[in-house]
Parts: sequence; structure tokens; C-alpha cells
Amino acid sequence: MPGFGPVLAAEFLGGTGGDLSVFQSADRSAGVVGLAPAPRDSGRISGNHRRPRRYGRRLLRVFTSPGFPR
Repeated sequence: MPGFGPVLAAEFLGGTGGDLSVFQSADRSAGVVGLAPAPRDSGRISGNHRRPRRYGRRLLRVFTSPGFPR
């Protein structure tokens, strides 16, 4: 991937197991990484979003590190 250094690329491959076909879509991969917010609405309250309870902390570190291209 362009913009990834050797360390980030190794962490990304290690976190995904080297097989990106596990994720059916980009939305699913963003949810697993923890970048996609999960709704936490109840009753009349809407618009509350939070990080999912289960997410890949290693992969989140890859995508939020200073070396990741934005």
C-alpha cells in the first residue's frame, strides 16, 4: 500500500493475517478496526455514536499512527 512504511505494513499484515478477503467490504473492515462508529441510540435519543466494544486495537494503532498517510 502506498504510504505504508515497513513497520506499519508488517503490523497491518500481522493484524489481518495477510488475508484481506476475510472482510467482505470496506465497511466491515472499518468496523473491525474500530474506525466506524456504532450507534448507541435508545428511546428518544438519537445520534449517539461510540467505538464498538470489540475492535482490533493493533489495527487501530496502524491507522491512527503518525506515519499513516492521511
